Amino acid sequence: GDLGALAGLGGAGGLGGLGGPGGGMNPQMLQTMLQNPMITNMMQQMSQNPALLQQMVQSNPMLQQMSQRDPMFAQMMQNPQMLQALFNPQTLNAILQLQQAMGPMGAAGATA
Repeated sequence: GDLGALAGLGGAGGLGGLGGPGGGMNPQMLQTMLQNPMITNMMQQMSQNPALLQQMVQSNPMLQQMSQRDPMFAQMMQNPQMLQALFNPQTLNAILQLQQAMGPMGAAGATA
């Protein structure tokens, strides 16, 4: 039930796309999801259960591939505090607002 819906979020680039250059996920879609009380409640529950988060990461082929390609990403995905932060709706909102504040330059301006 809940895990399947959230695993879909990860598969849509929710986890992998957030920290990477370019975002990977449509900001409007993310904002809409963060305004849905059902999704934020589910994410809040997930952020309080690191074991479940790690299980979800390990069962997502896209996240597994990213972990194999990027040792730093793999380390992040094994860090319970990092996973909790990534799944915290307040954290996601802050990231979203930061991306919007940077405007069309986005990650390109941040890495220059």
